[in-house]
Amino acid sequence: DVLKAKGLNDQQAGQYLATLLKSMEFKNQGDSAFEEGNTAVAIGTFRKALVVEQLPDGRNHPDTADIYSRIADSLARQGELKTASVEYGNALAIFAATLGGQHRDTMEALENIQNVRMGRLKTFTKAIGAFKSNVG
Repeated sequence: DVLKAKGLNDQQAGQYLATLLKSMEFKNQGDSAFEEGNTAVAIGTFRKALVVEQLPDGRNHPDTADIYSRIADSLARQGELKTASVEYGNALAIFAATLGGQHRDTMEALENIQNVRMGRLKTFTKAIGAFKSNVG
């Protein structure tokens, strides 16, 4: 009924719901892989969800941002902090545009970016310390 109120006919509403269910299926599979520690599979599965989610004009939807966050979480777990930061940035841009700057999801995405950047900084600081101790 909500989709019909937005101007979608029965066929369009059915296609949208089928797309939504497929995206949810991929997200659930990705979550399972992530929980099992298989981040490579999780990332691939989340990327499938991202493609499906964007089909019905979902490029700027909070669900799309959520998928970007899940990809970023997986990348961060792999130690790919720079790439994770980019994916969190994708999520942040969508959350800010759709939910506003003060929304919990927007603030969490910003915090995640700061955390991965600090993680990268900590890694760099450790490397400098190791270098100095080996040189000195």
